[in-house]
Amino acid sequence: MLKNFISLGKKAVFSLIILCSAKIYAENFRVHKTVFIQVPQTEASKKVECGINDGIAIKLPADRTFIQGIEILIKVPAIVTKWQDSVAWSFYSDILPEPSESTIDYQGTRHSVHTFSNSLSLNIQLPLKQNNTIKKSPYAVYVSHIPTENNGIIFLRMQLVMKGIDDNIGASNFEISVKPILTNNGYLKIRSESPDGSPEIKPYTAFADGKPLELPQNKIILEKGTHTINFVSDFYRNEVRTVNIAPGTTTYLDIQFRDIAPTVNLYAPKNTTVYMDGTIIDQWYAKDSITVSQGEHQFKFVIGDWETVRSINAINGHSYNISLTIDSNVEEQD
Repeated sequence: MLKNFISLGKKAVFSLIILCSAKIYAENFRVHKTVFIQVPQTEASKKVECGINDGIAIKLPADRTFIQGIEILIKVPAIVTKWQDSVAWSFYSDILPEPSESTIDYQGTRHSVHTFSNSLSLNIQLPLKQNNTIKKSPYAVYVSHIPTENNGIIFLRMQLVMKGIDDNIGASNFEISVKPILTNNGYLKIRSESPDGSPEIKPYTAFADGKPLELPQNKIILEKGTHTINFVSDFYRNEVRTVNIAPGTTTYLDIQFRDIAPTVNLYAPKNTTVYMDGTIIDQWYAKDSITVSQGEHQFKFVIGDWETVRSINAINGHSYNISLTIDSNVEEQD
């Protein structure tokens, strides 16, 4: 029995040596079938099942601005762990033709060849960029060679590399899940409207944490976390908003600019007659505010035979509250 295991171990080592020695050359190979799996845009994961001798076409998102790598978690069948080093996994570059579910014959350059040990799971970190900030883990295999893509597809191959093993191993399935390894950045998209609700916007300047943003931009890249966005314009009122940026996602900031003209809010009993610069303001109590021109204005409040006058010097970008208060005094006499 011991001799058999030693013999099988030698076969596995010998098979792996052959695979590694041939990895720098393009080769023709056949898979049992090609299984597709889509990498999500966010930190969620997608799962798929594949068998021994299958090819796995890992489809990357179209927008990979914030994706610096992918994490591949493989749940290994128990029978494969029993016959450790009997199955190898490897990535391919320059894969031809473009992978499809109906294709089984391919050509490509193999690299990063490894076998499955006696562990029931394998975690692979695959970088997509040379300059990345991926934190290497002692519990994951970091693939140093970055495979080339074929139309946004990374090709992973499973392969039986040992003979004389349990026949049932060929019917076992691997569960593979993939998710992106994101940078610490996300998108900010500003959606602005003019005061009347139209999409025509007059010039303005935006600042993120005091630093000017180049506008107009479809999407602005910011680090994850909370940011203060300031809007400054000669045509609209200054605005301040706070946004929270999450890695790999788009945060939308909706803003409707307000007219820069001064506004006045009136507070008085409903039966008060109000004049501005000598002209009566009809149904002033039904208005949220009154827009005035820049400069001095006079407001007269009339209730019966009683009246009072207040004046303001209105400045663009400012709002004014005028409150009419009627008070009474009570005096006690002996």
